[in-house]
Amino acid sequence: MVTRVGINGFGRIGRQAFKIALQHPELEVVAINDIGDVANMAYLLKYDSVYGRDDHEIHSEGNILFVDGKQLYQVLANEYPQVLETLSTPNSALFAGAETPVYSSIFSRGADGSICVRFRYDGLGYYAAPVCSVLPIFLDLLDKYTLAFPLQRQQGYILQNGRWLHGRTAFRGEREMYRVLVRTDPATAFGSSVHLGFQPG
Repeated sequence: MVTRVGINGFGRIGRQAFKIALQHPELEVVAINDIGDVANMAYLLKYDSVYGRDDHEIHSEGNILFVDGKQLYQVLANEYPQVLETLSTPNSALFAGAETPVYSSIFSRGADGSICVRFRYDGLGYYAAPVCSVLPIFLDLLDKYTLAFPLQRQQGYILQNGRWLHGRTAFRGEREMYRVLVRTDPATAFGSSVHLGFQPG
């Protein structure tokens, strides 16, 4: 019979208890509670200055981060209209990373009036000076409205890329990413209900 256990605290004692549990098939660690950073805890488990290096394969999976662009847009429209105007200035941003760089803005309006949000904070987004001057406000709002979900091995997510900003915390090890771009025919029932971006209201 397997006994399911949790470890409260993942300091040196908690890490050693975890290593001992790994050697006993009758014990299954189902939860670890600690306030520390997961990647740091995985590193400390692998490399201990007293007990030495652990030979087990250790992975720390990351968190997926989401921010609803429509919510950001509405907060900016209500509380920071000048910031929103700056972030919506045409050709105020260059987004690299694709075969052809895209000149646009953080918030852009489509022909049908829908709003698309696009933002990169990984060295592949380049912004005009007026946009850079308001980025601290935008980044504070990103932090405030970020939703984080743990992503385990072989898990993924589907989102509407014109509405949701997404990112991840640091991952270690190999990972695969598939991106599927879907273009729908607005003349069909499905296509008429699927839009890139969001309506501002």
